[in-house]
Amino acid sequence: MSARKTDVPQGDVPWKVRMRVCVWYSQLLGTTAANMAHDFQHIFGPDAIKAAAIRSLFRQFQDGRQEMRDLKRSGRPSIKTAPTKVQEVKYAVTTQPRMTISRLALCTGLNYTTTQRILKRKLKLRKRSCKLVPHELTDVQKANRVSMSVNFLQNCECKGWLERVITADESWFHTCNPNPKCDNMVWSVPGSDRLQVARRPMNTEKTMAIPFFDWRGLIYCHWVMNGAVTGAEYQRALRNLCAHIRLKRPHMWRRRRALTFLLHDNNASPHTCQPTVHLEQMTNFKRILHPPYSPDLSPCDFFLFPTVKRALCGRNFSNVYELMAEVDRLMGAIPSWRWRQCFRDWKWHTLQCIDHDGNYFEGIKIPPPVV
Repeated sequence: MSARKTDVPQGDVPWKVRMRVCVWYSQLLGTTAANMAHDFQHIFGPDAIKAAAIRSLFRQFQDGRQEMRDLKRSGRPSIKTAPTKVQEVKYAVTTQPRMTISRLALCTGLNYTTTQRILKRKLKLRKRSCKLVPHELTDVQKANRVSMSVNFLQNCECKGWLERVITADESWFHTCNPNPKCDNMVWSVPGSDRLQVARRPMNTEKTMAIPFFDWRGLIYCHWVMNGAVTGAEYQRALRNLCAHIRLKRPHMWRRRRALTFLLHDNNASPHTCQPTVHLEQMTNFKRILHPPYSPDLSPCDFFLFPTVKRALCGRNFSNVYELMAEVDRLMGAIPSWRWRQCFRDWKWHTLQCIDHDGNYFEGIKIPPPVV
């Protein structure tokens, strides 16, 4: 009766290793390959090692082989992922980073799957969308951003300087506020129709807000009802601001002769025209220089407007008066600690502008500070 492979206790030793040990031992006894093949066939049956394999092992043992386990083999050479092919893909991606995988495979002569494996496993790359920035800055504009940021931080070192700063900006608010694309994603079964969401209508009513605030909170929000901001409209907003400073910041109003108000806004023409400058001098306002094309250095753009508009997503209003009341309520509901944090973030933004040599820094991965 022959012994089956499953009948022999294996332990941790593989079956092939056991067969090689038997061949090696039989060779030491002087048994020929033919007799050994006959004996193995009689003992182990169909699981026995074949005669050709026995002859091959005989030659290897005669040549000095002592390892009973499988020998390492080089295998078929990999042409697809050879270093030369990896370098070809790397060079193509470096020269044309917007190239698709299909186009990259066509240029390098590889198939799609191999090209994708080289990109992800060998080169550790992944494709990301480019970050949209407000403007393509020139070297002069970058240097201007750095110099104004340095000047701002130097002024912040003066005691009480940042507490006198009042910042402002303009932004449109619409009565129809659809959710952003990321909030319109829903779970659905495969093969089902995609849900449809309407865009904002072109004829949606809108109005413009000009909020003025300092590190303590909102002082005044001026609403423009007749379209864009003009010089006369902005001058009217400054006069109303003075009245609200007198009511909400009486300590600042009483010291207005000794300490001027520091007004920070953008460089729009209504803010810099001669009548506006004359009115600022009469009302004891001193303008803080702001670099052009720099919404990342404006507290309204990186804090106030995103906070309010995020809360308005998915909400519609019947008229602009309901919209104005809700925006005023949302601005007034912001806690005081967030206004203070906004001014601390303002200083951090100017530091990042200096560290990045005047370039836009939003979307850039900043390493954590070393503790």
